[in-house]
Amino acid sequence: MLVWPDDLNEIKITRKEAREIEEVAKYFRRSLKPDTAEKFPAELVKRGRLFKSAGGGKFRLSRTLYITNRAAVVILNTHGGMPALKGGDCQTHIKFAWDLIKAELCVKKSSRSEFERTLYQWIKYSRAAKPAGFPRITGFYETRGKIKILEKYYPASLNRHLKSKPELNFESILKFINTLIHLHQFTYTPPTLSWDAGFKTLIFTSFRGGPVFHGNLSPDNIMVDEEGSLPVYRIISFGSAAEFSRVAWTPGWGSPETIRFSQGKLSMKESEFNAKYGQAKDIWALGLLVGSILRKRLRNSCQKNPIPRFSFIAKKLKIIDGRIDDSKIAELKQRKIDRKINSIIRKIKEKYAAEKDFKNNLIKIWTFVKRCLKVDPEERFKA
Repeated sequence: MLVWPDDLNEIKITRKEAREIEEVAKYFRRSLKPDTAEKFPAELVKRGRLFKSAGGGKFRLSRTLYITNRAAVVILNTHGGMPALKGGDCQTHIKFAWDLIKAELCVKKSSRSEFERTLYQWIKYSRAAKPAGFPRITGFYETRGKIKILEKYYPASLNRHLKSKPELNFESILKFINTLIHLHQFTYTPPTLSWDAGFKTLIFTSFRGGPVFHGNLSPDNIMVDEEGSLPVYRIISFGSAAEFSRVAWTPGWGSPETIRFSQGKLSMKESEFNAKYGQAKDIWALGLLVGSILRKRLRNSCQKNPIPRFSFIAKKLKIIDGRIDDSKIAELKQRKIDRKINSIIRKIKEKYAAEKDFKNNLIKIWTFVKRCLKVDPEERFKA
């Protein structure tokens, strides 16, 4: 059964277009063969293609369709489709698609790296147990020599989620931490991937080689799935993951050694830096993110530039011509970081003295944050 939103205006499609899309989708879904262990049949039906309607007339398909046995997705950002999404004080340009089977919005994105494509294929097709914090992948297709990924859309950014002052949930935080741990436990070299001309057949070899990291953890790359009883913090945008040829970070969320490297104070190549410090840089950002979730707030209202709500970070940042200058992060001292977090822990002990279990759990997670936020990157792995 194909399902549209209650109001088609939400996805900028007319009733006539919807009927024509349904007709084409049902035809191609009937023609697909069942999935096998290594084959995932798919059809990409491009907009503009001429079809005969059931009533005897002809029509040109107004939107591109991605069809599999388990998905029927309408690509919306073509031919007058969905506009750019506006949120809060910022505008982000997101390309949308509508999943007619699951009745939900998807994000259409281009794959930026070999590792990102491989990881998303593993998430989509592997039967191995996966942590909750990875994105949910609907499918893949190829157009004009580029690989497109269809990923479930989560409207709540971390910034927006924290503005609502959500109830603190330790299970959600631990699942978020576990997702990064799971990512770090992968090892990787570009695997043997073989796709036929229709991008249908996948031969996948497991991750192997050496160290995997996300590379750019920040609020922009954390979306919050609020559909269930507990919020799920999902890590997205793996374009910098295991990318050894460049060092990337979001201003305000880079670790001290990352800033020192950018200033030329570490005499090594980018590939050497990432091999040695990629995971440590992730752990630093994880500490800042978990601390922000615990405090239920970020600085800056605009979701494009949220920064950690920690004085030892904020005092080192300057806004110059609308951009964040984080060069002073390289000067951070461990005693200032420890002093701030120790102060938070003391206040927790006083405020929740009568709530023993909650107090102890909160202190444990703040202790974890403190261990993540070590100026010496070698010390962070103890977290």
